[in-house]
Amino acid sequence: MKKHLLSFALLTAMFATVLSGCSKDDDDDNPSETKTELLVKSSWKFDKAEAAPVGNISSYLEACLKDNLLSFSASSTTATSGAGVVDEGPTKCNEGDPQNGSFSWELINNGAVLRSSVILFDGGSTDFNVVTLNANSLVLSQQMALSGLPSTTVTVTFKH
Repeated sequence: MKKHLLSFALLTAMFATVLSGCSKDDDDDNPSETKTELLVKSSWKFDKAEAAPVGNISSYLEACLKDNLLSFSASSTTATSGAGVVDEGPTKCNEGDPQNGSFSWELINNGAVLRSSVILFDGGSTDFNVVTLNANSLVLSQQMALSGLPSTTVTVTFKH
């Protein structure tokens, strides 16, 4: 759960674990927006991360990882794939790292899974379950092998 866990810098992503409940904001979403429109609308910034059964693990992540921005782009609003950029944000964990890293992405299984061309977290895979994708939040989860723990579900929440 080191620098690469949330270092979606260099395409080290920012998806850790948070199970989200329904909120009033969810009712305000435009139902005509496609998942791609919601994903590419604007940059996503880390909000919090949780790991089962530990709970909130955000405080274990370095600040230089939590200020990264994740952006998605697509050729059209009906596309289910495109390109992405991870911006290191104002603070880099390693000054030698590039400011931006690129990757490709696709939504599969009717948007239930977000696949990245690179492994975004150490111990994780290229596939993330899409827990929530709406106008305000992107919540992703995946099984990860974290240091000192058996494979566990990690959920990451991003906000605009």
